[in-house]
Amino acid sequence: MRNLFVVFFLFLCLILVSCAQIVNPTGGERDLTAPKLLNVSPKNLSTNFTKNNIQFKFNEFIQLNNPGEQIIISPPLENKPEYINKGRLLEIRFKESLLPNTTYTINFGNAIGDNKENNLVKDFVYVLSTGNIIDSNYISGKVENAFTNKPENDITVGLYYTTGFNDSTVIKNKPIYMAKTNENGLFNIKNLPENNYKIIAFKDENKNLKKEVNEPIAFLNNIINSTDSNNKNLTLKLFNPNLYKPGRVIDTFNRDPDKFVFVIYKPSNVSIKPKNSNKYYLKYIKGNQDIDTFYLFTSTLKTDSLLKFNALINNQNNELIIKQRVVNKINKPTFSITRQLELNDTIKINFVNPIIKIDTSRIKLLKDSIKLAYKLLQINNFELQVIYPKEESTTYKLLLNDSAFLDYYNQYSKQEKAVYVMKNKKEYGNLILHVKVPKNNIHPYLLQLLSSDEKIVNYQFTITNNLDINLDNVIPGIYKVKYIYDSNGNGIWDTGDLNTNTQPEKVKYLDQLLTLKAYWDLEQSVLIE
Repeated sequence: MRNLFVVFFLFLCLILVSCAQIVNPTGGERDLTAPKLLNVSPKNLSTNFTKNNIQFKFNEFIQLNNPGEQIIISPPLENKPEYINKGRLLEIRFKESLLPNTTYTINFGNAIGDNKENNLVKDFVYVLSTGNIIDSNYISGKVENAFTNKPENDITVGLYYTTGFNDSTVIKNKPIYMAKTNENGLFNIKNLPENNYKIIAFKDENKNLKKEVNEPIAFLNNIINSTDSNNKNLTLKLFNPNLYKPGRVIDTFNRDPDKFVFVIYKPSNVSIKPKNSNKYYLKYIKGNQDIDTFYLFTSTLKTDSLLKFNALINNQNNELIIKQRVVNKINKPTFSITRQLELNDTIKINFVNPIIKIDTSRIKLLKDSIKLAYKLLQINNFELQVIYPKEESTTYKLLLNDSAFLDYYNQYSKQEKAVYVMKNKKEYGNLILHVKVPKNNIHPYLLQLLSSDEKIVNYQFTITNNLDINLDNVIPGIYKVKYIYDSNGNGIWDTGDLNTNTQPEKVKYLDQLLTLKAYWDLEQSVLIE
């Protein structure tokens, strides 16, 4: 028995040894605390400051995170100071004499973190004065996106002296005093002397503390005073300035036979036609960043010559000249069809080249393999719509046989087809909006029903009076209601302009989201303020 016990004990030890794993030591708990300031010389809120350096001592080793961008000194210095990291010690060495009788604020942003985990020292501000007192006035508020009303983070908010201020001041000069917005869009410019200021906010993308031409900007029209209690809760609307003057022709060219291209910034009321021909086709394509394109097709026997066009753009007459190239390549007769169809939708057929002939005998609409009558509505030479009474829970098939269309270049289209499975009405919801506008309203409003992420404008209406909007067969989902003060009545949202002291058009939202369920009716009041 004793021998049996010894064998069993050795066998058990062998198993335990074979199962053992070698692991690395954990190294203890992770450091989650930021460095703490032990002392600073001279002390914070010092007056009669005459030194050329400041030293900050922390309780642990620190690292600096891009101090040239993160540390903001107001008023700004002509020469950036030197930031020296000496383990637990941070020293700031000035490279110039500070102004007399001036309060300086040093905001460290996210510049200081511990050496191990880079836990950041938050809301760290140091204030000194070269005079006898510390200025105590402040201006605070928030910066919001002008089109979405969402807070804007990391925006430079600057104050400028009003004497000699013009629209180029923010481009040529740094602000006298400044602060950065936090993740909630809030800013607070502290320790200001009593004075009048012009306030400008901008997204300082190249970190030079000066506004570049295309950087987003926000401003107030009126002059503000640092002692005014009304300036403690300001709201600035940040917008992208116009890249060009609206209506400017950015480019013109000819790369395909008889096809002339006009690229225009923010066009409206556009009419373009060739000077020496009455037969032409004009196609409009909406682009990105308000840069739109117009394609004009017109026949001409001239080659390698200058062609002239009369263009009415934004209510201004222009004469445009394009040199025609000798081009042999011709675009194929491509087109696109609506692929997904809801009960409220219409089948659309869009063409790249103008269509000059349609053979309706080669276009068939089938309902469960039964041929249906339809109406073919030609919007222009680039778009057709197939009109027919759609039924719920029904399958339709659109057949576009070979040679159904003949394009501008005498090319016939190829065969194409699309299948549509219609939903049951119970899969949709119905929405009624009771819209009320202010009395004595003098301009229209653009009312939009948006997807919850605002990427899709499902419906848009121009509102001038009180009315009820009935929307049937709306896809269930969560929607936002947005309205725009269309002050110039052009049907779009317009940005602002510092040069003309023009604010962007106001945008507001319905406070609550609309949750529309299937087979459900939802009524909602929209009070436009």
